[in-house]
Amino acid sequence: DIEKAKQLVAESGIQTPIKVRIGYKAGNQRRTETVAAIQSSCKDAGFNVEDTSKEDFFKEDLKNGDYEVALFAWSGSGLVATGQNIMGTGRPQNYGQYSNEKVDQAWDKLTNTLDPKEQVEQTTVIEKELWDTLFNIPLYSHPGVVAWNSKVRNVRVTAAQSTVSWNAYQWQVK
Repeated sequence: DIEKAKQLVAESGIQTPIKVRIGYKAGNQRRTETVAAIQSSCKDAGFNVEDTSKEDFFKEDLKNGDYEVALFAWSGSGLVATGQNIMGTGRPQNYGQYSNEKVDQAWDKLTNTLDPKEQVEQTTVIEKELWDTLFNIPLYSHPGVVAWNSKVRNVRVTAAQSTVSWNAYQWQVK
């Protein structure tokens, strides 16, 4: 909604064009095309979006915060308590230095309970608070597709990070 974006920018009183540097590891075609799409859609609303991709983005810029927007993804596992290291105050992979007392308290409860009901409650608190405070914005997801030949026995899908290959050592060809 370009017109609404223009209105909000005007109401903010910020001088345009607003410079926004988007950083990511160079050489990723999908991210290059994502930045081009963002540039195209945001220029008319008063934003000057710069592609600042670098080969050493993860080594330098990400850790130093040398960007306004970072494009990267963490691949979580199927475990209940993944993500605290990324979203918790003072955690080593929390490069954006996100800090939220409500999220931290929910993580502390989540990581110290085996009660499935409590896990759902605390996960819900975390996810709602992350969305409400715009910790990050998912741009897209990658669907998982799994297929195998019926001659291969003992292939079992799992929710673990290793996905279908987790038990490859047990596979047998008929």
